[in-house]
Amino acid sequence: MDALTFTSKLIEFTAWPIAAVVLSIVLKQPLEKLLGRLISAKHKDTEFGFAPDKQNAPKIENSGSIADAVPQDSLGLIAEQEARIYKSLDDLKIENPEDKVKVLAKHHANLQIRSAYAQINSAIYNSQLLLLQALNTQASPVELSFFYSYYNAAKNNYPEYYENYSFEDWLNYMKGSGLINTKDENYFITVFGRGFLTALTEVGANQKRVY
Repeated sequence: MDALTFTSKLIEFTAWPIAAVVLSIVLKQPLEKLLGRLISAKHKDTEFGFAPDKQNAPKIENSGSIADAVPQDSLGLIAEQEARIYKSLDDLKIENPEDKVKVLAKHHANLQIRSAYAQINSAIYNSQLLLLQALNTQASPVELSFFYSYYNAAKNNYPEYYENYSFEDWLNYMKGSGLINTKDENYFITVFGRGFLTALTEVGANQKRVY
């Protein structure tokens, strides 16, 4: 299941059709470019970033310009979708401008999370996914030594892929993506990480992959 299929499947599990409309706008541009704009997010005490590395899309510099934040609409497609969004808001009788912002912000946040899941799904290695699934069954944080068997097994089976991919890089991808975090030097799966595993199950994504 490729990234675009995975993302479109996630639409089925959003709370409100506007999310699907927003997603159709976003996917007008390449998914990699969109995801490259995701820098960081925070859920409760867990903060995660989408730092570019060998598994992530290239970072796109943010100039801070409002014009850069607004997609180009030479064909008028975005304007059509905007009209549908406003009509959806009217149908729901959301008239207060602040309430409209709150509703759209929540669905935009949901879209960012779902898009991040799509990015991770296209980049995560099998060894990392297996580790994440194992962490999801642990009642308490584990020591770093818990990770070694997953990395070493993959390195032995696929030496050509892991020759220049160190354990630190392998570990830091999961930390940088917000899938895992540490407490008192022990590691645990984050709420974001559990959500990613749930999303895989919801859309029926293939959870067996190489590396």
